[in-house]
Amino acid sequence: MKHTHIAALILVISSIIFMSLSIYFIANNMVLASIVSLASGLLALSGGLNIMRMRTECHDS
Repeated sequence: MKHTHIAALILVISSIIFMSLSIYFIANNMVLASIVSLASGLLALSGGLNIMRMRTECHDS
């Protein structure tokens, strides 16, 4: 894939947004929404970091 670094960057930025929303939901006592938002953020962060890791491994070999 040609633009994997862009996809990884979008996933990492969206994870930051989801985690910020999670803090907002905690402040407003929306526990379930906070948990869902935090889980979405962690999944996006994991995906973004996985893409970056795979990209660097491909360049190293």
